[in-house]
Amino acid sequence: MSACPAHIRVRLVGLAVGLLLPPSAWGQDDPEPPPPDGPFVATVASIEARVERLTLENDIRVALLPKRTRGRTVEACLAFHFGGPETLTGQRAALTLLPEMLQRGSAQLSRADWLDALRRLQTEVRFWGIDEVEGGPGTLLVSLTSDQAHLPEALELVGRLLRHPLFSPDEFEAARKDHLTSLKQAGTDPRRLAVTDLRRALTPWPPGHLHYIPTIPEQVDALRALTREDVERLFTRTFGASGLCVSIVGDFERAATVTALQRAFSTFTSPVPYERVPRPAQTLVPVDVSVPTPDSPAAWVLLGTVLPFDDGHPDFAALDLAVQTLAVGGQSRLADRLRREGGLAYLVQGHLQPKAEDDWTALVCYAICPPAQAARVRQIMREEFQRWAAEGLTEQELRSVRIASVQMFNNALASDSIVAHELVRGLCLDRTLRFQQRLIDRGKTLTLRQVNAALAKHVQGLPLVSVATGDVGQPQQ
Repeated sequence: MSACPAHIRVRLVGLAVGLLLPPSAWGQDDPEPPPPDGPFVATVASIEARVERLTLENDIRVALLPKRTRGRTVEACLAFHFGGPETLTGQRAALTLLPEMLQRGSAQLSRADWLDALRRLQTEVRFWGIDEVEGGPGTLLVSLTSDQAHLPEALELVGRLLRHPLFSPDEFEAARKDHLTSLKQAGTDPRRLAVTDLRRALTPWPPGHLHYIPTIPEQVDALRALTREDVERLFTRTFGASGLCVSIVGDFERAATVTALQRAFSTFTSPVPYERVPRPAQTLVPVDVSVPTPDSPAAWVLLGTVLPFDDGHPDFAALDLAVQTLAVGGQSRLADRLRREGGLAYLVQGHLQPKAEDDWTALVCYAICPPAQAARVRQIMREEFQRWAAEGLTEQELRSVRIASVQMFNNALASDSIVAHELVRGLCLDRTLRFQQRLIDRGKTLTLRQVNAALAKHVQGLPLVSVATGDVGQPQQ
C-alpha cells in the first residue's frame, strides 16, 4: 500500500543525480549508529536506531523520527486507505476531485478559516490523490510541514477538516472548474499528453476497470457529468482513518504529537474495510504513438516497457544500476548519443518505477527536445535502448553508477521530507529503511557479468512503447 506522490517521491535508489564520491567514501559498511540521543547522522543505521514505531487505536500505525532541525521544523506524512473494488469502481472522477473538495471547508471550518489557520500555525499542507500517489485508487496522502510549537494543533486541524467535510455546492463548482481548466491546458501540453498516452500504453486495462487510464477528453466528459452528491457519497461510504499510516520527522514533542494524533483520528473509523485492488502486469503491445504539438516550445519523447516483477526481485538492484547508465545524468548513453548527434535534446532522464505489491515495474526513459527533432530523437532512443540491452554495460560504467547510487542514497537520507515519505511508505508495506539499504549493498557487490546477465534475461527483446509530441505529423497510434 505505497502512498508516496509519484511525481515528487525520490526513491532512495537511483532517481536523483548527485556528486560522485571516491570509492573510499562508499566501500565500507554502514558504521555503528550513534546513541539515539546523540548527534544525528543521516544513515539507515542511525535512522532505524532512532525511529519509534507504534500502533494507536483504530489500527493507526506511526513512525516517529526525532532529530534536531533548524527552526525546529517537522515533516509529516499521513497515508489514508479507503474503499475497495466494489465501492471504488466507476468512481474515478469523484476520486479525482475528492482531495480538492476535502480542502474546501468542513461543517466547523470554512475554507477561509482553514487557510487562515494554516497561516497562523505557519504550516503547509498538501493533499495527493488518485493520479499522484503510488497506491492508486483508494489512497489519499496528506503531507505537512510545520514546527514543534504548531505541529499538534496542525494535526488536529487536519483531523477536523477530514472528519466533517462540507461539500458546498459553490466550492464543488469552483473545484470542478479548476480541474476542467487544468484539463483544457493539458490538451495542448506536450508533457501531460505524452505522460497520459504512455501510462495508457503501459497499463492497458479495459474501460470500466478501476485501473483504466482515461484519455484527456474522457476525463473532461467524466468531470462534466460528475455531481457534488457523487463526491459526497463516495466519501460517506468509504472514507475514514482506520489503518492510517503516519510518519513524523524532525524536532517535535513526542507526547503532544501522539496525543494530537489520537484526538484527531482514533475514533474516525472507516465505514468499510479497505481492500486493495491488485495490478498485475498486462500484455504489452509495442506501439509508437505520435501526438502533434508543433507550436510548443519543446517536445517530449518517452520510451518505456514493463518488467513482470517488483523491487523485491533478486535482479532489481542490477537493473536499477543498469538503467542509470542508459538515461541518468549527462554521461548516460542516451545523453551522450543525442549530444554527439548535434545536441538534439535539452534533457534526458530515466528510471525504474516499481509497484511494490505487484509484479510490475515500469522502465521509462524520456527526452525533452526541439519539436522539429522529436521523430529523430525517438529513433535514436530506440536504437540506444536496444544496443544497451543487447551489449550490456562496461566495467567503467558499472564502477561509475555504483558510486553515484550510493551518493544518491546518502543525499536522499539527508532530506527530512524524503525520509518522511519513505517511512510512511514502509509502514504501508511492512518494511523498514533496511530494505533500501539491502538494495544499495547488493549493488556494491554485483559483478559486470551479473548485471549484464540480468539485462539479457529481463530486458532484451521486451516490447517497447514510445510516445512523441512535437512536429511528428498526424496523430498516430
